[in-house]
Amino acid sequence: MIADIRDRMAETFRRVPARPFMRDIETSRDLSYGALGEAAGKLAQALRPQQVQARVVALRLSDPMLYAAAIVACWECGAAAALLDPTSPLDQQQRQWEIAAPSAYLSDADAPAQAVGAIH
Repeated sequence: MIADIRDRMAETFRRVPARPFMRDIETSRDLSYGALGEAAGKLAQALRPQQVQARVVALRLSDPMLYAAAIVACWECGAAAALLDPTSPLDQQQRQWEIAAPSAYLSDADAPAQAVGAIH
């Protein structure tokens, strides 16, 4: 089933690359399917060496568009994404971390510049 979802997403990225996937209402930026696919691909390249397949990746990102790309990247790698809200109190984030028990972590500081550039 996961492979089917990944195949469908990849097909959508190719078929309608200019179509908006989402809009950040705070900045009025749009993220197209093509840019989402490109950014997710760059993030997946960064995650694969960490052998995250069938594991949990903690995501702590402030940009909602980068969050979307990171979730897709996790799916592309066969990983689950645990979303940590950077605006939550630190003790809550710590508890989420303990529950998720991630094998990898991606934050704003860790995101490859090429992935960030693809969405901005």
